[in-house]
Amino acid sequence: MLRYQWEDTVRFWNSKKGEEKLKEKKAEYEAVASTDSSVNHEDIDNRIITEVLGPERYGQVRFQGYGVTPTQYFGSSSQQ
Repeated sequence: MLRYQWEDTVRFWNSKKGEEKLKEKKAEYEAVASTDSSVNHEDIDNRIITEVLGPERYGQVRFQGYGVTPTQYFGSSSQQ
């Protein structure tokens, strides 16, 4: 995600419309959690984030745009 996209996203989620959408999703998940014991209440926010942003993808760094790999962003993880 490019900087301007991130800024637009943050602005949206802090707006009334974004807050309403988040409240609706949270209510949906809480309704499911109340009838399904396999749903963890503490995990609801993570599920909403994953639904909105999509799942993590192997070999990519979220919010850094396409083609940026973890090694490019974080550096090599090998300790020699």
